[in-house]
Amino acid sequence: MKILFYLCLILFYIKSINGGCTQYQCLNSGDGCTRKGTYCPPGTYCEITFDNPLCAESKKILDSCSYQSQCDSGLICFNEGDDQYCANIKYKGQGESCKKDIECSDSMTCTNKTCTYSGTSCKTYSCKAGQFCNSQKTCQSFFSDGTQCTKDLECKPNSRCIITSNAKVSQCTPMNSLGAGLPCNSADSCDIGLNLVCFQGYCTEYKSALDSNSTCSDNTQCISDKAQCICDSVKAPTGPGTCQEVYSIGSTCKKDKLNYFDCIAQSNCPLQVTNKNSNETCLAIKCGDLKCKYEVSCINSDYQCGKAPVCSDSSFLKHSSLFYLLSLIISIVILI
Repeated sequence: MKILFYLCLILFYIKSINGGCTQYQCLNSGDGCTRKGTYCPPGTYCEITFDNPLCAESKKILDSCSYQSQCDSGLICFNEGDDQYCANIKYKGQGESCKKDIECSDSMTCTNKTCTYSGTSCKTYSCKAGQFCNSQKTCQSFFSDGTQCTKDLECKPNSRCIITSNAKVSQCTPMNSLGAGLPCNSADSCDIGLNLVCFQGYCTEYKSALDSNSTCSDNTQCISDKAQCICDSVKAPTGPGTCQEVYSIGSTCKKDKLNYFDCIAQSNCPLQVTNKNSNETCLAIKCGDLKCKYEVSCINSDYQCGKAPVCSDSSFLKHSSLFYLLSLIISIVILI
């Protein structure tokens, strides 16, 4: 009897490690949002100050706010004297030109019209374009492809730190460039243009009929590059669930993804800023349209509730310059 008891305990422990299926339900504006695993759609937030919290429309630029999640993506709930409102600020990084401190990321000041970090030890966002903050807390240039590495952030923006045939060694490698059968360690390893995904440590051809919509109890039973085990009911976190395609692959996705990350690598922009979702970051201005194409091609917008919105159609590309100009005018008013 004791053996049976301990066997059940071990199985429960294994199940708890795997974590079960992912609780996920995308709500509509106006829906209640207190249940775990339920998420408000893009453009809304869970208004917790109501007696019965519900999904409310996100606050726009210059709207008053009480806490950060009330503000629309790309805005920060900014306190200025007696006023607190959603503002497009803190979108510039080390070395970028500026007019006022609020344009610069946290812990930076606008000194001699340049965003400047004066600390002795670097932080993630305090290094210039082309650099990362290493383990010794100093800014260092990105490693070239073929250089041994331990983390993705050490490599150029269009490369990743990918495992080699020697399991103890990883090298900076162009993203999504590995062929079938090669060892891999992330969704950015294998050639998605050839429908290859990283499955059980090796680049494997993805066959939708064998994985998509298959029954599962946790994410380990789905090909994690593309799919997650979504609970059939948000009320049942232990399952059963179904493997749902959260990301897309294929030749179009690969082309748009690499175009975007190549743009980042060539942009000469700081990669990390406090307000990374602002449409006034250096990266948004130089690579924003390519980011939108990448998101449309590679990300299933059905599973983006609770996250920053994914571009939904070509209208974003058509009008993005107008939105940028309008936002710029409003931000100038704030800075004056």
